Amino acid sequence: MHRVAPWLLCWGLIAFSSIEARADFGDSEFEPFYFVHVGDPQVDNVNAMLRFRQLIAAVNRIDPPPAFAIIAGDLINTPQSPSQTGLFESSLLRFDTEVILLPGNHDIHNMSDLEYYRSRYGDDYFRFTYNNCDFLVLNSEVLLNLNSYGLESEEQWRWLEETLDESGQAGRQHLLIASHHPPFFISQGEGSQWFDLTSPLNWPKPERGRLLAAARSAGCGTFICGHTHRTRVHGDSEFRIYTVAGTQVDFDGAAMGFRLFKVLPDRIEQFFIPMTTTDTVAPSPPTGLRAEALSINHYRLQWDASTDNVGVLWYEVWRDGERRTLTLERSFEDAPLLPGRTYRYDVVAIDWVGNMSGLSEELELVAPAPPTGLAPAWPLYR
Repeated sequence: MHRVAPWLLCWGLIAFSSIEARADFGDSEFEPFYFVHVGDPQVDNVNAMLRFRQLIAAVNRIDPPPAFAIIAGDLINTPQSPSQTGLFESSLLRFDTEVILLPGNHDIHNMSDLEYYRSRYGDDYFRFTYNNCDFLVLNSEVLLNLNSYGLESEEQWRWLEETLDESGQAGRQHLLIASHHPPFFISQGEGSQWFDLTSPLNWPKPERGRLLAAARSAGCGTFICGHTHRTRVHGDSEFRIYTVAGTQVDFDGAAMGFRLFKVLPDRIEQFFIPMTTTDTVAPSPPTGLRAEALSINHYRLQWDASTDNVGVLWYEVWRDGERRTLTLERSFEDAPLLPGRTYRYDVVAIDWVGNMSGLSEELELVAPAPPTGLAPAWPLYR
């Protein structure tokens, strides 16, 4: 992981004084969390730097801050450029969260560029674990260019296949891959596509087949990518591939921004946040609030998703006029339930900047005492 660290001025360049080469947030039990996916900054001048800083300011509006932000390559436009490197690195200090970097084709053209990247940011490919989820961060520029990088490419391929196998056997809650180049767009068998004769747009078919076979075996179905300068959801029923345009250019002509991913026990949700949005619109109130009895004094509340002009991040559960919990999920378990007592529940939806919905319809729940000599009665609600 590349932490935002103190800086040193060195030969006219701003340099990291210390960087952790690998990320490891700890091998803790799973809890829902969220993170940010940033596309290509490709900083090449002051205007590009200002757009990147505008995006960072938008990320910093998320409250509480995300667990981390992944920047999916093309950090600068010209490899080893002192001025572009300085503009990019000085901007990283503005993030209020951990930042994870991976290289793109504009960062690395040859072995000299690769060595320079490593001297600035540490490892160019690695695995990190967060809340029992594994993230594999790749240097796809090297993986897809065996002729240019030789042993470097072969070594990363060996690492990738071995690490995917290890992660698959470890039984992680989720397994995700971050790669600058998206593996494919519509079909796993689609043809290789190119920006030009030297820069692939998707993964060429032989390398793609090798990657997807290893990912499939490990149970990995989510890819976080950049490169295309488009905000799209690609893939098929087996693999979901997310790209986001970044702050250099958007070939769709849409708003620039970033994705926010919510990692939940059984699924991964995401929504796009334009970096220029002021967003004063509150979500709709949650609907369909209901209770499911798990035992005589333990039950689960569930409700249907609220809608929002950007995206709902949190749900706040209230019991008898007091806040009971704040959750990323659309359910909450409460216990113990006291016999004979009536409980009243409401739920509020909260978006990424804290706009709050109105209250859901109130749910009244009564926990009866078990009749003497009979099987326990389940909680009742109306």
